[in-house]
Amino acid sequence: MIVVNRRPREPYERARTLVGTAAPEVTRDGIAGVLDRVCTAATGEVQLFGAAVHLMSAAGHEGVAAGSGRQALEWGEVAFTAGEGPCLDAWRTRGPVLVPDLAVQQERWPGYSSTLLGRGVGCVLAFPLSIGTVDLGVLEGYDGPRGAVDTGTTGMMTAFARVATEALLEGPVTDGVAKNGTGASQLSAALEHRIEIHQAQGMVMVSLGVTLPEALVRMRAHAFAVDVPLLVLAQEVVTRKTDPREWTI
Repeated sequence: MIVVNRRPREPYERARTLVGTAAPEVTRDGIAGVLDRVCTAATGEVQLFGAAVHLMSAAGHEGVAAGSGRQALEWGEVAFTAGEGPCLDAWRTRGPVLVPDLAVQQERWPGYSSTLLGRGVGCVLAFPLSIGTVDLGVLEGYDGPRGAVDTGTTGMMTAFARVATEALLEGPVTDGVAKNGTGASQLSAALEHRIEIHQAQGMVMVSLGVTLPEALVRMRAHAFAVDVPLLVLAQEVVTRKTDPREWTI
């Protein structure tokens, strides 16, 4: 059960301040840079291993747009490759999905859980980036196993999610961070590589004589089987370094 903070503006104002002074691993301009700062600030404030921002649409998971570092981006990509995980559930339910101990949720997200546990992540906290009827994505935090998730953590993560949502909507963001962006268009560079996945999906469809959705299922299954990110597999398909007809799955 999540207890609502009686002074909701306090964590929000703190989150704004922390995002404004955060120093991400890689400096980027515009909305993408703000989201990197959100992830970096959340990681430090809530004492996480890392954090990432997933972009979502009616079509599903569009990709990982930002993160606190390379490792966090890789953890975020697991949901995209597996097609399951807390971020997708948070998106569907429009509410936080808190997983203090991922080991006890292996039946819920079998592929996702086994992969992250194998990479040292035992706790996942997913908060939707939503306002009104608008759903933009999910802020996800990663940590080692926790006995529980306290209200202070949920309050701050909710505040960071609000800052990220405002950034995506081009509303007020933080002091010291540019506020006049071009919205989703600024994130096109961050998600440009998704074009390769769509290209690979089409090539697999033709090669195997299956439907487009089935082609993506085959790609995800093979990516898990050989333990590579879906994007890496897509690049190998596009450059013909791998032949879908030789896959065992």
